[in-house]
Amino acid sequence: MHKYDGVIEGPKTNDVIQIMRMEHGCEISKSLAWDARSLQLAWLEKRFQAVCNISPAIGKYLTDADITKWACCQFPGFRYDIRTTNPAESINSALRTPREYPVIPLLDSIREMLTCWFFERRTRSMKYTKPLTIVIEKKIDMRFNKDKTFLKNLLCGKYDLLKIPCRHAIKAGLTVSRAPSSLTDDMYMTSTWRTAYQETINPIGVPEDSWVVPNDVRNANVVPPESRRGAGRRRKRR
Repeated sequence: MHKYDGVIEGPKTNDVIQIMRMEHGCEISKSLAWDARSLQLAWLEKRFQAVCNISPAIGKYLTDADITKWACCQFPGFRYDIRTTNPAESINSALRTPREYPVIPLLDSIREMLTCWFFERRTRSMKYTKPLTIVIEKKIDMRFNKDKTFLKNLLCGKYDLLKIPCRHAIKAGLTVSRAPSSLTDDMYMTSTWRTAYQETINPIGVPEDSWVVPNDVRNANVVPPESRRGAGRRRKRR
């Protein structure tokens, strides 16, 4: 079984460089490993063939890793301009102090945190008047000002994968009087942003002494998992 079987994202740039060095004794440049991020299929195929000519072992390894997991232009879905996210690490950082509380205070802290987040984002989205979200508006403005000349290369592949018009699509749309917002996916619309935070997070309305707890849950003997604590004083991040 290949080490990347069953995972959504395969080896990244530094992973490829490290694995080629440790397992195959091959040194490749970072620019060569970054070729996997190309959004043009023809350009990727040309560069990948060059890699195979340099070292068949590298080509075999990348082929076994599944090209759809490390090449952007071969990704089967839509990335929505998100490269890599780790929600678990973000939540752990936000709950660094509350996660040491008992269960009930921990849940109250999570509810309070989410309530503040939803209120702030809902208020901000309601005051925003442009059709696209703040980040996407800035990105499109930057792409529009990046190149003042009309480019005929509409095969860069960015729009197909990210659903945000590239500078080529923006210029092409303006020639037929189409605004960039009409070429952007609904995921980036301000209306979608507002919909995501329209719900209200309310505290538990039933007092704890009025909860109906099944007998099997009430009589269950819940013990902490078995673990072995390492030697030395535990480190505490502050």
